[in-house]
Amino acid sequence: MKKRFMEDKKFRLIVMALVTVVIVTGFSFAWFVMRSVEANQQMSVSNFQAEPVCYFDGTDESFADENGLITLSTEPGDPNYIGNFRVDVKHVGDGAAYLRVRMVHEYSVNGVSTQHPANVPYATSEDWYDNRGNDYCYYYKNEIDADDNTTENTINFITGLNDTENEIADIADGVVIKVAVETDMVQINRYPQIWGIDHLPWK
Repeated sequence: MKKRFMEDKKFRLIVMALVTVVIVTGFSFAWFVMRSVEANQQMSVSNFQAEPVCYFDGTDESFADENGLITLSTEPGDPNYIGNFRVDVKHVGDGAAYLRVRMVHEYSVNGVSTQHPANVPYATSEDWYDNRGNDYCYYYKNEIDADDNTTENTINFITGLNDTENEIADIADGVVIKVAVETDMVQINRYPQIWGIDHLPWK
């Protein structure tokens, strides 16, 4: 009887361990597959809303898959060439807020995929702080002052590539690149609680 009890206990521990692994793995990748077809993810925190608008200069096609991941080409002649990739951020709110954009790239070779936060030298204005090496995010360094919840404003985010297209071709040769983009805004005094950071990365 004691032996059977020990075997049952072992079995339960094994099942619990497997369930924990599945949950942790699923959580790590869940945000990557929970995309809209338009590749725009809206986050609502407090009294603010922010939405990324992703597109390619010169075409109306989105190149987003069923999970909303956008395919980026490394060939300069392709309409979805990474150098044509653009992102703006539309936002509404009431009060002062901070904004950040999370970008995760999925690199696939022969069906095997990995994720990486950086390596793509996007061109942005000096208003953005690149913190991808730590948390996959760009931070908008200016406080955003919104005076109502009805007026929609747009901030330019990605405007092209820096002068390193050849590096992109070398790094990504034979690799399929997909990107997911997510935005969120927080009230300026709530970023430690909402974002889980104790200071703003650019300060």
